[in-house]
Formats: sequence, structure tokens, C-alpha cells
Amino acid sequence: MAKFLEAVVRENVTDAVAAFLEMANAPILKILKEAREAYPRYWMKIQLMKTIFLKKVKTGLSDVIERWHKAAREGGSIEEKSPMHKFMQLFQLADRAEIKMPESSVLFARTFLTIDVIVLELIPDLNIPAIINEFFEKYKAEFAKLLEIPDEVPFYMEPEFDSEWSEIFQSTHSEIKRREKELLMENASAIMETFEI
Repeated sequence: MAKFLEAVVRENVTDAVAAFLEMANAPILKILKEAREAYPRYWMKIQLMKTIFLKKVKTGLSDVIERWHKAAREGGSIEEKSPMHKFMQLFQLADRAEIKMPESSVLFARTFLTIDVIVLELIPDLNIPAIINEFFEKYKAEFAKLLEIPDEVPFYMEPEFDSEWSEIFQSTHSEIKRREKELLMENASAIMETFEI
């Protein structure tokens, strides 16, 4: 989320899209990847679908970012200046693009929505993108360290965890992943059927 917010305040749409898709759960990208592997003869059509999907996300995101910065610089309604209101618009964009946003980011936006609206009521000409950008500049080294932290190891993979139970959890996890892959392949097959002439 920090990478996404930093890209947004710097008006870097390409990095914002990459961070947005990293932050979100975008099953359509997984489906298209699986479909490309399962149906190599349709790779051009699959690539076209992926390009259209990414363009849709980039266009929507670019519009939201542009309107937010314009409202902050030139003045606009509190709704237009509110970063969390913009986050809520992004969630609507994600929903239209069949992207499931993580619950934590939705709760984050809802929590801060009230706060930023109150701040903007008290200081209407506050330029929030400039303040956030200044924050990222000030703590650049700290954010770089955060990116180096490795992903968390599942609790059942910890050395002190009971080996028998660890094996059961790993087996269950593998089965879930296998079922997910089967469902993705079914979805990919359904997509490919739409290309049949």
C-alpha cells in the first residue's frame, strides 16, 4: 500500500498500476497466465485480453490520480481532495475490473475517510498530495528497509512446530492450491470457449 500511495502522490501511473495489482488479488491475471500455458495456440488472443484488462485499469487509475492532484492544486470540493474518498473510488474501479481488494486496505480507507474529511473541513486549502510526498521523502530509508523484509513463513513451517502437524498443514495447503489451480483451469477453459468460432 505504501508503494502504491507513493506512486500516486508522484503521479507515476505505471508504478501505481503495478503496486495496485500487487496489493490487490487479481484472479483474472492468474486465469490468463494459466490459459496461455494450457492453450498455447490462443496466446495472441490471451495476450490481447490481458492488454485490454491492464489498459482498463491504467485508464481508470490515471483518471482518479489526475482528478485528485488537480483538486489539491487548483481547489475543489472536499470529496475531490480527500485521498480516502479516492481510495473508495479505486475500490469501485477494482470491482468493475474483477479485482478483489484485500480487506485490510478497505478497512484502512474507511478508518481514515472520516479523519481526512475533518482535516479538510478545518484546513480547506491543504495540499494532501504534497504533504504525503514530503513524508515519503523524509522516511525514504525506512521504506527501503521495509521492502527488504522477507515474506512471513507460515506458522506450521517454523522449526519448533510439531513435525506431524506441520506435515498435515502442508498437505492441506497443497490440496487447496491444487483445487485453486483446477478452478483456474476451468475458468480458463470457459474463457477459451468464447474464442471458438
